[in-house]
Amino acid sequence: MNTPSPPDGTDQSDATSSTSTNEKLMSITLAEFEASLERLSKTLPLTKQHQGYQLHLTSDQTPLGPTALLTFQALAGVTLGGLMKLPRAKVTIEFHGATSKDRTKFLQIFDKTFQRGGG
Repeated sequence: MNTPSPPDGTDQSDATSSTSTNEKLMSITLAEFEASLERLSKTLPLTKQHQGYQLHLTSDQTPLGPTALLTFQALAGVTLGGLMKLPRAKVTIEFHGATSKDRTKFLQIFDKTFQRGGG
């Protein structure tokens, strides 16, 4: 979603958004998800919360700094060609106080961390 330019002509491409959400449909189990989160926590501070997993997008854990809340929702698996069963899950990433640059950088780190073998 693009935000229209404000009338004063300032660039809003790096403006902080109060909340922004990104959803991913992934072939992953909860155990695999948590193992990948463990690897991700070596780069960014992670806190397990009742509603999901909160990551501070800055390494100093600034109390009012940008965060991402990740939630995992298991979905019905899929079977390919009657032979291969794959798990499915919806992973929601809810950004709080993050700029466009923060979100882009985090999504690149997330995708690299959660990447598994294959093409």
